[in-house]
Amino acid sequence: MESLRERLYALNKLDERWMMAQWATKMAQQRRKSWHDKHLRRMRFTPGQLVLKFNGCNEIKPERFKVKWLGPFKVREVGANGAIKLWTLDAQEMQDTVNGSKLKVYHEREGPNQRHK
Repeated sequence: MESLRERLYALNKLDERWMMAQWATKMAQQRRKSWHDKHLRRMRFTPGQLVLKFNGCNEIKPERFKVKWLGPFKVREVGANGAIKLWTLDAQEMQDTVNGSKLKVYHEREGPNQRHK
């Protein structure tokens, strides 16, 4: 009878440890998410703005000298959920929409005559 009580006590302790581990995991996930959300940069794009598009085919097999960014492209339309439709500079519409996180603002290079104006 005594061994049965000890076994039940040990099982209750295991259940309590499992609950504490589950709670600690949930708290760690919440801290990680809040840190990530705090450091997330939200980009705001406007129609007509020039952007570069991330070249996703390099994610599978990255190589050192492959082009990482394609473009520039013009923003045609910005969706409510962050989906963006693009134009090429020749005013040809691109077929697929792009997630805003895969874009960055394009800054034109200054020529040697334009720097000191």
